[in-house]
Amino acid sequence: MPVGVRIDIPDVTLDWYDAAVATSGFLPGGPIVPKAFCHWVSKTNDGICIVEVWESEEAFKSNVKQRSARIVDEVGVPAAPVIRYFEIHNYLPGLR
Repeated sequence: MPVGVRIDIPDVTLDWYDAAVATSGFLPGGPIVPKAFCHWVSKTNDGICIVEVWESEEAFKSNVKQRSARIVDEVGVPAAPVIRYFEIHNYLPGLR
């Protein structure tokens, strides 16, 4: 069953996010990793909020293990992210 993931990261900017995405090898508007269905980010009053839909919680956690060390090493993470999971009743995929 698909799972939604909300990641709130306080004390970071959209510039930090752009550097983290580039470090991961992604391009704005480009494709995302297998088992991820969508990804978006928004500025909040105290940092950023990332929302994703994944094939499963395990798929998300596996991706984090593969990519997080590189991001921490290259751009750092000023504050611990707060990660929340939620059930997805339905999602409508975009064009590929």
